[in-house]
Amino acid sequence: MCGIVGFLDPAVNSESTQVIQSMMDSIKHRGPDDQNHYVKPEHGLAFGHVRLSIIDISNGAQPMFSPDGRYVMIYNG
Repeated sequence: MCGIVGFLDPAVNSESTQVIQSMMDSIKHRGPDDQNHYVKPEHGLAFGHVRLSIIDISNGAQPMFSPDGRYVMIYNG
């Protein structure tokens, strides 16, 4: 099963990437097939995703971005 981590904090900075990576490492057993993160310091946002690919009929790489790049999300459903 995939895993999602993240936090919202006005103090998000360049070191937050290391924090998100550490959070993803702690749940990597949930998604050994792929992992990625998104950090946006100006919005105080950081999140990450570890992926377990069982039957992949589409591109399930995360985070997902809208075609214009304005929106980003992590989803597991």
